[in-house]
Amino acid sequence: MTHHDLPATFLTERFTNADGDEDMVIGGLLHDAAEDQGGEARLHDIGTRYGTDVEDYVRACSDYLGDDPSPKPPWRPRKEAYLARLLNESVATVTVSMADKVHNARSIITDLHNGLWVFDKFKAAPEDTIWYYTSCLEIAQAKSVSPALVTPLERAVQGMSDGVAAWPERKSASAAPLSQASQGKV
Repeated sequence: MTHHDLPATFLTERFTNADGDEDMVIGGLLHDAAEDQGGEARLHDIGTRYGTDVEDYVRACSDYLGDDPSPKPPWRPRKEAYLARLLNESVATVTVSMADKVHNARSIITDLHNGLWVFDKFKAAPEDTIWYYTSCLEIAQAKSVSPALVTPLERAVQGMSDGVAAWPERKSASAAPLSQASQGKV
């Protein structure tokens, strides 16, 4: 479990529609488990332990299910395939996925606001990342995911776009990571 799994779980639990259930929340908690820790074998284990509905949520939230997370296919084709699959998923499944996306996008915004150019650690340019989150938002809207989750995602996508657009103008010491500013490295 990572620092990301619990907030994504909370968002899944908080923003599920009236038909939300325990399996969705467990799917939210485990949404990255198969992708990051063992692929299909981990997914089978999840199905055995928690049932096929949870296994289906985790599968639908994964863009890669290889045994080793390091040799993933190229970013853009992997994300395009994920989005195409997501279009055919249930509202419940898209809700679990969007809770993950809201937390990820908010984390990007927080880092940008704290002067951290997070895109260096990503496999995609900022514009591609924004394209991906915008595409996820469009799917959530088309699937009629609860506005209680869609609205934060809309705000997060806009915040990400604004943060990236404003970045070249951020040249003050306050835009540098606090550790660098306090050490006089700015």
